[in-house]
Amino acid sequence: MGRAARNVKGRVIMYADTITKSMKACIDETNRRREIQEKYNIDNNITPKSINKKVRDLISISTDSLKIENDIKKDYESMTDSELQKVINTLRKHMNEASVEFRFEEAAFFRDKIKEIKEYIKK
Repeated sequence: MGRAARNVKGRVIMYADTITKSMKACIDETNRRREIQEKYNIDNNITPKSINKKVRDLISISTDSLKIENDIKKDYESMTDSELQKVINTLRKHMNEASVEFRFEEAAFFRDKIKEIKEYIKK
């Protein structure tokens, strides 16, 4: 909700039969912050505008992830449990980095690889 509220044309639609305490608190806090931001913008002669970025191909995975995929051994049978755990830790690190940088497709790729290895370990 906070991210949408900061966008020039941002809207949030909440579906509920009644407004809960937490919804009311969130709405009130968003309105409070919006008032502060609007006052700041007026005082500093700022006109809000959206940033323009090129739309990336959401289906493609960057070459970094493909390189990492090639580095991951497909033959889990030849790896010890500690080696598999190291691979999981490396993938988790890459997943977190991708997520922080809003590269969610890559993060999902790493998450799925981690799941795949954990399923193998369970067998």
